[in-house]
Amino acid sequence: MLAGHSVYEQLLAAALGELPRLEAALADVAVPVLLVRGTGSPVPGTIARSAARRLPDAVVEEVADAGHFPWLERPGSAGQALDRLLARLPGR
Repeated sequence: MLAGHSVYEQLLAAALGELPRLEAALADVAVPVLLVRGTGSPVPGTIARSAARRLPDAVVEEVADAGHFPWLERPGSAGQALDRLLARLPGR
């Protein structure tokens, strides 16, 4: 472990370092994608919105009064977001 840095901080830094490589691959995703985030998440919303712009068919749903785990903090919110995504697909 690097002096002065928690394991969490090191893992977060490593994950953020992988973002450019992962973002480059997003254009190849061939299915609709739903990104659900809480407005109070410590992860900046710009990350989800940036990913959505790179995906061919993506929707970002933000859950008010929720943090990093909106499906736990606001039960039903993720399911409702998924229902909205599914409703716009052909054949639904």
